[in-house]
Amino acid sequence: MLFDWLITGQVVPTNPASAVRGPKYVVKTGKTPTLDGKEWRKLIDAIPTETARDLRDRTLIATLTYSFARIGAALKMKVEDLRPKGAGWQIRLHEKGGKHHTIPCHHALAETLHAYIAAAGIAENRKGYLFRTSRGHAATVLSEQPMSQPDAWRMIRRRAAAAGIMAPIGNHSFRATGITAYLANGGALEHAQEMAAHESPRTTKLYHRPRRLTPNLATVPHQNCGKSNSVVAQEAGARLRAFAAVAADQGLVCVHIDAQAIERIGVMVDRFLGHAQDRRRSLFCTLRQRLGAGHGLPGFAD
Repeated sequence: MLFDWLITGQVVPTNPASAVRGPKYVVKTGKTPTLDGKEWRKLIDAIPTETARDLRDRTLIATLTYSFARIGAALKMKVEDLRPKGAGWQIRLHEKGGKHHTIPCHHALAETLHAYIAAAGIAENRKGYLFRTSRGHAATVLSEQPMSQPDAWRMIRRRAAAAGIMAPIGNHSFRATGITAYLANGGALEHAQEMAAHESPRTTKLYHRPRRLTPNLATVPHQNCGKSNSVVAQEAGARLRAFAAVAADQGLVCVHIDAQAIERIGVMVDRFLGHAQDRRRSLFCTLRQRLGAGHGLPGFAD
């Protein structure tokens, strides 16, 4: 920016920094908090169905989840945006820039929308906003004004706290929750991209965050060809002693291997390295490099 301004003012003839490129910033995983299926159902079930406001909150959360809608697009919806199509229904979202995005409506979402519209008494007001504010604590009547994004965020935080969900979810969490659930159940990425109105499938992948389970070491199958841990530990100890002897002959750092180190290394080899020759060779090459550099090794006594 500075050099561009200097060039415009004819202070310098060229921009000396024009060839400089900043580091590439790559994002592969989104940071929006999401809910799994059980948590989402827990949140929905915790919202009662006694008042119009309760039904409005349930319907808004369901709309954000089933349609992958942005919060702004959902809050701009009118009553007439729920439209029949054949034997089913479709909804029209009001996206950024005045664009309209029409997608099929899930049957569960259609039932929720019809129940909310009937209970709120807004079926005849086709041009009115679908999600409206409510006055007072009783919330038996909805106003004519649409909800704002801060209103929706406060509602979601209040409902999550009442359901015992401590995750910092917000308006965008249900978009990511819906996409994750759709892809996890075999949905196509291109269909999710179309529903979410993304220009690139890379953006859609950022919303796909399946739960990554940390394996329990106690349940990891051992790759020891039927040998017990003690046998594997003894074999690992014998190999390491032989390696230490070769290292000492070549003038490298001499190490002493105690019994506890042998046991730990044996279990490690048993569980994670198995008996793959190439992986053992890689391990010993790494040990040799570290010994040659004069570094200490965890579990070894210099």
